[in-house]
Amino acid sequence: MKLLLKIVFGVLIAGIILAPAAFAQRKVSPTAVTISGKINLDDNYVAIISDLRGKNKEAIEIPISKSGVFSWKSTINSTGFVRVSFIPKSKNRQLAAFFPLYVAQGTKLQLNLSYSDSTYLSLLPGNLSGENTALIQYSNFTSLKLRDMFKNKPSSVNDIKSSILPYLETADNYIGKFGVKNEIVKQYLNAWALNNYLSGLYSLPHGLKVKDLPADYYTIPKSPEVVYNNDVAMLLNETYMNVNQYINTVKKDAQSKDAFEQLKLKFKTLNDLFTNKQLMARIVTGNIEELVRKYTVRANGNFEDDLIKYKELVAYVNDEGKRAELIKDFENLKYTMKGAKLPDVAFKTATGNTVKLQSFEGKYIYIDLWASWCKPCVAEIPALHQLETDYKDKNIVFVSISLDADKDDWKSKMAELKLEGNQLELGDSAYDKLMNVAGIPHFLLYDPTGKLIMYKAPRPGTKEIRTMFDQLLQL
Repeated sequence: MKLLLKIVFGVLIAGIILAPAAFAQRKVSPTAVTISGKINLDDNYVAIISDLRGKNKEAIEIPISKSGVFSWKSTINSTGFVRVSFIPKSKNRQLAAFFPLYVAQGTKLQLNLSYSDSTYLSLLPGNLSGENTALIQYSNFTSLKLRDMFKNKPSSVNDIKSSILPYLETADNYIGKFGVKNEIVKQYLNAWALNNYLSGLYSLPHGLKVKDLPADYYTIPKSPEVVYNNDVAMLLNETYMNVNQYINTVKKDAQSKDAFEQLKLKFKTLNDLFTNKQLMARIVTGNIEELVRKYTVRANGNFEDDLIKYKELVAYVNDEGKRAELIKDFENLKYTMKGAKLPDVAFKTATGNTVKLQSFEGKYIYIDLWASWCKPCVAEIPALHQLETDYKDKNIVFVSISLDADKDDWKSKMAELKLEGNQLELGDSAYDKLMNVAGIPHFLLYDPTGKLIMYKAPRPGTKEIRTMFDQLLQL
């Protein structure tokens, strides 16, 4: 079930997945909120409710009875949105039944739902407010629309714009049809609709392989500067992506080959177009963090010069603590440079003992960063085991470092795969962040003095790694 939840909440369906940032309109004394109802599913399914207003974003699993009845009650002290999903207990299929709800103090929602493969969710007569009726109905519309667009892909640029326009029109229609009065819900629906529209506008031409778009292609019926210029818009993950893309299309003439200068131009445009502090902070920090992830220390480059330019970018961040954190992230990139010394950090063994990588100095050190949930990582283990066996009497040591957040999962996988030798977990080392690791498996190679030979070493199943070992070990 843990894996299934990760899959379900990792899927972005037309903007319905909410961003981690919480939104609270106001705080008062805590009172209970109840969401209950009935759906034509049985106890082979569960309801998942994610309260996205507080610091705890953990999804709560709610059982569904054999007759389809479910109920959730929680004490809250702020208004905002929750997400409701219905998923099967088994992993053989996944329902497209996701929707947000707006809850306030003392809210008691009674949902009366019907699910089918053809219509997804149907909202049966009940006592929902116009706001929540509109949210559920628009969620269902986006699911049906997305399926239709998969089946009937646009065949021309004109088809693209006509096929995505209903995203905006339907949101406007539902706001009027269901009498949506709450400004927060209006902002949410408008941002959701514009995200759907822009996602299609920016991505669909790639499928047509169109090189030259019409001059008016990026003319947008609703102004992103208006729709996105509020805190609510940032509750939707796609807002971040679409604002970035929008800035790129608005200022096509303002381009630079230098990544640092390019971000400066982007931030200037951002300041010209938007005033909302939360949106601006998210765009600025997100782009800076992405630059760090993609940055490669060049052998012939000047890291110190780049650090100066980087600090100029970080000056756009208003939060002092965040600025310091971002600068530290970039400074840590020095550990990825060829010849960099091992970071002085400590790891944990399965029994809780502390180990530092410096304890392996005197031999070449081949490090495998992996996790129990990472299928490509697990697939490399037989080759890694064979490599370690073949070089066991040589001047090289093999170290596996798990990135598992759940230590029990790590220990179970070690037992299952019968892993032995130097098996460590991150502990409080943050080694993966120090080394700017964007994906796993990731292999590194250090020399006997603890200096980095290769930041991205060949995988254990390749001929390249054996050739490298033989040359280093003079075999």
